[in-house]
Amino acid sequence: MNVMPMSFYNRLNNEKPIGTDIRLFIASHLYIYPLGVVEDVLIDIAGYVYLVDFVILDIKEDENMHFILGTPFLTTAKAVIRFDKGIITLKSGNNKIYFIKIPEFPCKIEKRIEEDIDPVTPTNTVTFDEEKRGSSLNFHVDDFWMTI
Repeated sequence: MNVMPMSFYNRLNNEKPIGTDIRLFIASHLYIYPLGVVEDVLIDIAGYVYLVDFVILDIKEDENMHFILGTPFLTTAKAVIRFDKGIITLKSGNNKIYFIKIPEFPCKIEKRIEEDIDPVTPTNTVTFDEEKRGSSLNFHVDDFWMTI
């Protein structure tokens, strides 16, 4: 679902949104009732225009993110999300738009307390098995054999 706060909708349009009988069940186990829906809103993303439908809610507007584009938009834009790489790809015809997540770094380093315990990362010992040489390479990782 694509969501737009009523305050943002009012800045774009003086008309009342189309009424709806939708009720939304949210994570806090409550139902909320949208103020209406607006259809076929043109959204420009990096020079590519998409038609998007929104549900209008009476919620606080975030200054950095005026609306939420959900699954319907991602389907329309033929989005491919690579969580392992932090990349979202949107397709428009034969063109592709890439959005790459930039890792956030802490802006300050806090002093450590001496009693802090560093977490220990589990490690595996990798040894090359020279006795079983053949056309493939054999590696022994702790109690697991891997043939490459």
